[in-house]
This record gives sequence, structure tokens and C-alpha cells, in this order.
Amino acid sequence: MARSLVGRVLLERYRVEAFVDAGGMGTVYRVLDMKRRVPLAMKVLKPEFVENPHVFKRFRREAATLQKLIHPNIVRFYGMYRAGNVVFLLENYIDGVTLREVLRKRRREGRKLSPQEVLGVLRAVSAALAYAQEEHGVVHCDIKPDNVMIDGAGDVFLTDFGIARHAESDTTTVLGAGTMAYMAPEQLMGAERVTPATDVYALGIMAYELLTGRRPFTFPEESTSARMARLRAAHLKMPPPDPRRFAPELPPEVSRVILRALEKDPARRYRNAWDFFVALSGAFGADPARVAGRVGSLAGVAGGGEGAAATLPPPPGAAGWQAWGGEAETAPQWPDDGRTQERRSPPWLWVAVVGAVLLLCVGVGGVLAVWAGRRGAAGSGRQTPRPSAAFGPAGAPEGQGSTGASGASVAPTLTPFPTYTPLPTYTPFPAPSPTPEARGQTWQPCPEARPSRLHVGMGARVTGVPALPNRVRAAPGLDKPRVGWLQVGEPMDVLGGPACASGMVWWKIRSRRSGLVGWTAEGDVDNYWLEPLP
Repeated sequence: MARSLVGRVLLERYRVEAFVDAGGMGTVYRVLDMKRRVPLAMKVLKPEFVENPHVFKRFRREAATLQKLIHPNIVRFYGMYRAGNVVFLLENYIDGVTLREVLRKRRREGRKLSPQEVLGVLRAVSAALAYAQEEHGVVHCDIKPDNVMIDGAGDVFLTDFGIARHAESDTTTVLGAGTMAYMAPEQLMGAERVTPATDVYALGIMAYELLTGRRPFTFPEESTSARMARLRAAHLKMPPPDPRRFAPELPPEVSRVILRALEKDPARRYRNAWDFFVALSGAFGADPARVAGRVGSLAGVAGGGEGAAATLPPPPGAAGWQAWGGEAETAPQWPDDGRTQERRSPPWLWVAVVGAVLLLCVGVGGVLAVWAGRRGAAGSGRQTPRPSAAFGPAGAPEGQGSTGASGASVAPTLTPFPTYTPLPTYTPFPAPSPTPEARGQTWQPCPEARPSRLHVGMGARVTGVPALPNRVRAAPGLDKPRVGWLQVGEPMDVLGGPACASGMVWWKIRSRRSGLVGWTAEGDVDNYWLEPLP
């Protein structure tokens, strides 16, 4: 498919403007959303991910969940679309570079990332992963520098949730997908369950690479097939070398943290990405709450220039950072705005200006107060309008950033992990009475889902088209634990529901064959998986 889509308009809305890159899942383009007039990134899926109807359906169902991942360090995912034989994913377009490109540039310059920069990147990625894992039960499954982007301001984004899995899920959206160099042992063995610890393993390898300049397992002298075989065996059985073997200046505690993240047994790793980041920060003597998620020193790299915005200085107790990386920190506490100190006005001038403005405001206020008082004495009883409750004491809408007396933005207060309001997993709907007239007829209990043919109290069975078993889960939703299976033709009683989750209609059932009780989906946009008993 290469560059052939450039110039085309898909779905009468998305104009393909430029080829960006090609990767393991497909080809990436920059497109213009002509309705919203904003650029987007479009990933066109490879044919092998489209021609298998079951993989394609799983992809589409997962897209509904991925659209809920709204986080400042996650590239916004909009969904999966089809235009003829072109199937594509849409995301926000980040005008920047990948972390892989940053590593290549530093390697050409003979420089490593400093620990400050590494922790800044890992803070953003770990916060994104912790949000996806804790709030939505989503495991990324493909953490690597290629999927981390840095824009011109130094903001860090995690992208490519296209092959994500739900934690403790039994299905992967794209079977066998992932990048061998960063895959956890349980991924390589095709284990049914992935957990947040699966992403911790990949994040540990990425941290190893950022700090040492290489991955723990590399076999460059081998042919491709031999290298893949040895790499797989290394992930499964070989202990990773101590990072200090390649970067002796690292503190011993840093090595211990990284090696724990690379344990073969998921239970021996850190529970999730945020726990790993907190431990690594502590190993460097840093307070994780003071590590900035924006890496200003990489903003110049993203913009293609040599100049770099300033990074935060090392926190107290981390003096050893300056010796590591070869560069002394002389940056101010917060990133510079690009102007030199010589061009700035002296502080006393600003004090004088602010004082004059305040005196002028006091004088004008006094005149207005006298004028208002005279109007009130002769007034007609009209009430003075009260400020809207939606505005603060200064008259500015609530939620806007505050500024200091000089007009400069007040530095934000960093917290170890931002709290987000969880989105509801499903919404139950009241079930109508199963009248005889309603049996066998379709009705629409859930928006944007296939009409239902079932009601509480009726019998149903698994259809023979498609001839596939149906999963039964503990609660409505593809992210809920699986409790069993319903085989083709298996009869059941509908006990409760419907409920809407993952874009489908779910029913609580009891199998007449095995007595299994749980929730199962009636179908997707193309097929019914359950049908009423005759």
C-alpha cells in the first residue's frame, strides 16, 4: 500500500496528505480531518490483520475500549474505520519525534540520556500505563522507544495501543503481535493472561536501554531467524546482565530495580508501571513527585535544533546525577521561555510598573465607588448584579491557570500519580416484560448495538453461524474475567439484563447443560451469537 493513498479522501472526510512511516502493523500517514480542520495520524492495517474476520471483529470491539483512554500522556485514539478495502486507525497527530529517533541522535553524538531525562520520560510513560491499567484494565503489550513520542515542547506521549489487551484477558487483538526485543516471557509463550507486570517487563528493558545505550539481550551477529530464536530463549531462560556492566557509573540500587523488573516470573516484578517508576526514582535519590513529566532538554531534538529548553535540576540527595552523563546542570528551576537573561527587564522595573498599575486601579476604583454611591442614593431600588457562580473572585472562569503578580505562569504542583474519574463500565437497562408478542422480535436496548432478540425469562441457545463457542464472563464487558464457555447449540435460560458494555448487548444466563451462570454477549454488529429457542 506504501505511498499510494497520498492524495485520496477517505469516507468523504479524511484527506491523506503525507506518508509518515511503515511499521509492524501497517503504514502510517498524516491525514487532515476536513470536518474539524485538524491533522490526524492514520495507521492503515496490514492485510493479514483484516482478512481474518475474527481478528478484525476483535480489533473493532477493542477500539471501543481504547477510545476511553483519555490521558495527557496518551495519544488520543479515535477508533477503527473502513473505507472499501482500506481499514485504518485514527489517532491525534503528534508533531515531534519518537524516543527511538532521540536515541539514534544521541548515539551519533556519542552522548547518553541523562538520568533526569530518563526519569522524565519514564514518569510520563508510567503514568499513562498506570491510568490505562488501573482505570480500564488495559495492558499495552508493546512498550518500546518507537511507541513513545516527544513533541516540540518536550511533552511525552505513549502511542500505539492498537494491540492492547485487557488485563487477565484470554484474547489478544492481534495474535502474536508485539516486538520480540521487549516481550515478556508470558507473551512469548502465548499465555492466556497478561497483567500490568507484562508491561513492567517491557518498561524495564526500555529503561535498561535508555540508561546503558543497549538492550540486555542482543545478538547482532546472527541471521534474522537465528537471532529471533536466541532472543526468545534469552527472554525465557537467560538472566539479564547487570546494567552496570555497560554503565559502571549507575548506582547499584538502580541495577537492582531494573533487574527486578526483568524477572521471568511476573509475580516477582513490580506490581505495575508506576511502582517501578517510584522505585527507580528512589534508587537515583529522587523524589518521584518532583520529577517532571515534560522533558525540556529533548524539545530541541524534537524540533530538529540543537538548542534545548532547560530541565528541572536534580532533587536534593541526587548530586551524583551531575557526574553521570558528562554535563553539569546550570538550568533554572523551571524551563526557560527561550529568552536570554540579558534580554530580560531588570526586576526593579517590573516592581515599579506593577506598583504604578495598582495605584492607578485604586484611584479609578475610588472614583467609581463615589459615582456608584451617588447613583444609589437617587436610585430606583434596582439591585446590583451578583457575579456568576461559575466565576472566581477575580472574574475569571474556574479551571483557568492562575498567574502571579508579574504575569508569569505559576509552576504546577506535581503529584506522584494524577487521579482520574473512572468511567462507568456498563449501564444496565430495565428489561421489558417478556410478553408472548415480544418473543422472537427485535428491539433496541442499547444504542449503537445490534438489535436484541432476547428477553428475561425466555430460553436461548448459541447459534451455529458462526460456529463458535460463546464466552461467559463474571460481569458485562470484554475486560471482565472469563468464567466459562457456552458451546455451539448449548441451551440456556435468560436470567437478567440487558446491559450495555463494549458496544454490545449482554445477558445474564444459566446453562441448562452445565448450570454455569454468568454474563454473555448476544452478538456484534455483524452476527448474532445467541438466538431464541424455538
